[in-house]
Amino acid sequence: SWLVAISFSINNVSASGLVGIPGIKEPLVSLNGTWKINLMPDNEYWANSVIPNTWADIHVPGECAMQGFKVQYNRPFVYKKQIQIPADYQGKSVYLGFDGVYSFARVWINGNLIRSHSGGFTTWYCDITPYAEAGKSAWLTVEVTDRNDDISFASAYAHHPIGGILRDVYLFARPIKHIEQLHIETDLDSTFTDATLKLNYKVSKGMPGNASLQFKLLDMQGKEMPLPVTMCSLQSADKGEVEIPVKSPLKWDAEHPNLYTLLTTLVADGKTVESVSYNIGFREVTVAGNLLLVNGKNVKLRGTCRHDMSPDLGRCTTKELDETDVKLIKEANLN
Repeated sequence: SWLVAISFSINNVSASGLVGIPGIKEPLVSLNGTWKINLMPDNEYWANSVIPNTWADIHVPGECAMQGFKVQYNRPFVYKKQIQIPADYQGKSVYLGFDGVYSFARVWINGNLIRSHSGGFTTWYCDITPYAEAGKSAWLTVEVTDRNDDISFASAYAHHPIGGILRDVYLFARPIKHIEQLHIETDLDSTFTDATLKLNYKVSKGMPGNASLQFKLLDMQGKEMPLPVTMCSLQSADKGEVEIPVKSPLKWDAEHPNLYTLLTTLVADGKTVESVSYNIGFREVTVAGNLLLVNGKNVKLRGTCRHDMSPDLGRCTTKELDETDVKLIKEANLN
């Protein structure tokens, strides 16, 4: 059978869970809003000496073309924004997160080239720790190129250049030593009654021998469920697997979206290092011949092709628009 899985890692911190770090008020800070843009920037536009006061304003996230900026294929254009590094990020690793920049991007912090990335609709990150001083501001520069040789060439089927920062941008902190990966599978028994919560974990190297991961499972009302396994001793190992039996959890399917909250806490030297909480659903998906089974029950697929689309911002959309689309889709008897 194919098991549906929910994973958390540094590579999808924004998508899968909420991270809590003792002493930090906002572990994740949105950088959405008004940025500066220049379609034909001067040389060395990444330098802090280039102040973008005369550049045009643009809303991030959002398509450039939908905001009156005529992007040309294969010609780089530049965004710039001054950002504030929270004072309580002192002593932590500091990252930038981009949930989608179409289609090729390069990033500078205070004139230092951090990295490049190709691919318009995937989440990616920049470690800016060496160049981000807690409690001070920093200049963030993002160069974007709508390349017509991109493997997706999404601009072709959109019939216009969609280049730009199309998804959320955010700043976030992690402890120097932290949970690097937590991959979860919900394995149901043959009668789809009881479940085994399988957790594959990885933490930063060099954890003290007394470090542990501690687990809590909360139901939809926030009540803690009794678990036979509530912790895993790391014993200086940086990765491993733990299995937790769960008695008769409510199952998840399209008509019954029962979600639990799994809280995972990293503890070292008797102190909480960080905690990660996210929603999980207990379900098992199998394919038997030409049948799709969800928790052992046949599901007939009734769907349609849907593009992420906003009438104002193009291939950028909002949570409110997505929720409206889901409501309309359900009203049309699609699943």
